[in-house]
Amino acid sequence: MKTFTRVLIVDDENIFRNILRNMIPWEDKGFLVVGFAENGRQALSLLDATAPQIVITDVAMPVMNGVELLAEIKKRNDSGHPPIETIVISGFDTFSYVRDAMKNGAFDYILKSELTAQTLLQRLENLAACLPQPKESASRLELSLFFDNLLNGSYSNPAFVQQELHSYGLALELERPLFLIRSFCADKSEEYLQASDARRALLGALRGLPVAVFLHQGACMPLGDMAVLEPVLAQVTGQGEEYPALYWGVFRDFPVLESSRKLLGGFAQIPQQFFYAPTRKVFFVLPGLQYENTAQIDTSYVISAVARGDSQAVVSYLGDFLARCVTERISPYAVKKFCEQSIHTILYAMEKAAQDTTGLNARKIEFFRRIDLAATIDELCDVLDGVLEDVFAGGQADGEPSRALIAAIDQFVAENYMRPLRLSDIADHVHVSYHHLSRVMNAHYREPFNDYLNRIRIQAAQSLIRTSSLSLGRIAEEVGFANQSYFGKVFKKLVGTSPRLYRLQAAQKEP
Repeated sequence: MKTFTRVLIVDDENIFRNILRNMIPWEDKGFLVVGFAENGRQALSLLDATAPQIVITDVAMPVMNGVELLAEIKKRNDSGHPPIETIVISGFDTFSYVRDAMKNGAFDYILKSELTAQTLLQRLENLAACLPQPKESASRLELSLFFDNLLNGSYSNPAFVQQELHSYGLALELERPLFLIRSFCADKSEEYLQASDARRALLGALRGLPVAVFLHQGACMPLGDMAVLEPVLAQVTGQGEEYPALYWGVFRDFPVLESSRKLLGGFAQIPQQFFYAPTRKVFFVLPGLQYENTAQIDTSYVISAVARGDSQAVVSYLGDFLARCVTERISPYAVKKFCEQSIHTILYAMEKAAQDTTGLNARKIEFFRRIDLAATIDELCDVLDGVLEDVFAGGQADGEPSRALIAAIDQFVAENYMRPLRLSDIADHVHVSYHHLSRVMNAHYREPFNDYLNRIRIQAAQSLIRTSSLSLGRIAEEVGFANQSYFGKVFKKLVGTSPRLYRLQAAQKEP
């Protein structure tokens, strides 16, 4: 097997890292790019895993600059570690930089303005000629790092990649149809826990199958023959009851090597598909997924409604707008930006109407964060309702509402919590304005309407979990949640544990 001189590239500019990656045919010339780092500290953390013989580094970088990195590498070399040689490629021709680089053992100092493929290759070959010949096994990266580099487009020679795959004992032929799977979770606050669940689910489903499993950016990702894709998907989706917050993105027909660096960008489509279809468990990366961002919020309508004090008109208008987004292929990113724009517009109109918005303006970041974290269109509708309640209530409280009104609210919610329910529905039923009812909720219940409604739904869910054998997905539907993932997130927030663990604990308490 051919041996390679191992190279680690360190530069804080992604554009320049890509320039270096594409400047020469690395493997053809006997060099193997074993990784990339954005600063000196990140480079130091990669030295043991990647075992480079040459480090190419910039000088001016955040966290730890190139001169500091060279000094640490020199200490490492002096302490008996396998020697690492260094080349500096910098945009600065300052004498002090050059002097400090050479003082700390740099083999060469090349200005970016003078860098050419021929110059770089010549310096690398001159330096490689001075290095001890590596052992054959030393050329091979740990499997996950190799796949990291493969997906990031570090390798340009398909024959080399195929040879490396065989060296790991993998009978995967890149010219044959392959699949790639990556797990996702709806709850951004629990990504680490969900990643652990995903690894357990995937490794169980892949046992004994012809696939390669590796970690990329913390995610467990299998690459395998298309012939085993369907049984793998059947097994991971069959565990939905145990891992309700997990969903799966699948690349069918792994792309040719030359286009593999586009792969991870393609996975960004998956959360967008999930946004409108949260009940599905598997999403396929679609070629050329496009959204028609034609919908716009009529700011003049919103401003005039606020000016005449008709908050219910604003709430109804924005509710209709979100309903249109579902059918008109509006990108999730654009939908959330439109919602944030509406909050800006409402506050602007309130200021023009001489209303005090000081407290609300201070909470804008909180409002926008709540909108941004919404994983689905249904969740976004709930979040926007809650934000609008806070905005129109404005922190003002009326006197203590009548017992009859509170009783009517409680009865209506108790009879209807299991269906889609909005504050406007209750306002219509009890014959008060939306604005007044919002203030009543804040004054009496001391919480926004959606928190109150979720608390009622979760109490009902707890009872069903303890007393019935219904699946958790069915229970989520029975108590009014649009999808099991959102149900699980709200349940854990209010109860302190997941529905699955709550059921196990309840079963253990039974005599």
